[in-house]
Amino acid sequence: KDEIFPQPYRNLGASGSGGDIEALRVDAAVQSRSRGSCMNSWSIVFGVTGVLVLAGACVYVAGFALPEEHIAERSRKVRATVEHVTERVRSVQAQPHWRRDVTRIEVQMYEPGRARYVEYTGGDTIAFEMRDLEGDWRFESRIVSPDLPFGGRWLILLDAIDESATRVTIREEGVVRSPVFRALSHYVFGHTGTMDAYLDDLEQSFEEEDGGGS
Repeated sequence: KDEIFPQPYRNLGASGSGGDIEALRVDAAVQSRSRGSCMNSWSIVFGVTGVLVLAGACVYVAGFALPEEHIAERSRKVRATVEHVTERVRSVQAQPHWRRDVTRIEVQMYEPGRARYVEYTGGDTIAFEMRDLEGDWRFESRIVSPDLPFGGRWLILLDAIDESATRVTIREEGVVRSPVFRALSHYVFGHTGTMDAYLDDLEQSFEEEDGGGS
């Protein structure tokens, strides 16, 4: 007879107290609910993980289908002489004074018509080479950091509109090697954001010198 009932029930004694049996049943129910809650928590974790993995795979596939290279262009009228704009574009060491995102410039090499420097923007560090091209008011700014998932160059062309205004055109010839970065650049950030920010800051820097463009 003792072998038929589990150990907890044998300990109840001959009286078979109904209160003790009910307590054991409640305890078993609580343990069962606890195990069910734990299983539900793990199901949520696995579900969220699966969604993230699937989303990452979709981003990778979307980026893999895009070409590595791209071309984008932006243009802006700046109220300053072409000589003044030329000086500002060439003087890379002064960029932290008028570019909002640039915190520091470290010039590594400088010679007439050519400079190599490191640009610090927030948490990013990128090495560039800026050089004059043949012809008047034409420049090339090229990324020379070897370990980035992206690269390429800007071709900067200045055109004198009149004695007090200059047309600044930037042509980006970029390459994005990582499929994930490629998808984010194409669908989320766009290829023109950095050029627009550069032109905004360049235009504003001359307006501030003129008293807000008045």
